[in-house]
Amino acid sequence: MCACRALLNRLPTRENLIKKGVVLSCIMCLLCKKHTKTVQHLFITCEITQKVWDNCAKWIGFLSVRHYSMINQFRSFFKGGWNKRANVVWKGMWVAIVWEIWIHINNVVFNNGIVDYEKNIHFAQIKGWSCAKYRNPGVVFSVSD
Repeated sequence: MCACRALLNRLPTRENLIKKGVVLSCIMCLLCKKHTKTVQHLFITCEITQKVWDNCAKWIGFLSVRHYSMINQFRSFFKGGWNKRANVVWKGMWVAIVWEIWIHINNVVFNNGIVDYEKNIHFAQIKGWSCAKYRNPGVVFSVSD
C-alpha cells in the first residue's frame, strides 16, 4: 500500500531511484518544479500537496499544526479521547489523501497530466468518505495502535 510505503520511505521517488543507481534527466518535483522529489517533499512540503492537505483539513474540520515529517503527519490524525474505531476511520482519511496525491503525481509523470490540486482534493474527499463508509474500520489502515 502506498501509505505504508510512504511512511517507510519506500516509494520510487526520484531521490530513492537515484540512490539505487537509476539515472534521471531531472530530479525536480514535477508538481512544483522547485525541489528534489523526496517522500517528505512529495507528500508534506510541496506547495501543491500543502494545498491539498489544507483544503482537506478544512473540509473535514480537522485543524492541526503543519507537520514536516510523514510519521508526525500520520500521528496528527489520532485524536486522544476518541475510541479506536473512530481513530481508525480518521487514519483511513489520511491514507486516502496520501493515496490520491500519489495517483495524481503518477498521472502527471506517466500520462502528461495537468497539475490540478482542486481535482486532487475532490478525489481525496471521495476516497476518504468511501473508506469511512464502506470498509470495516476495525481492520483497515491500522499502521500502529
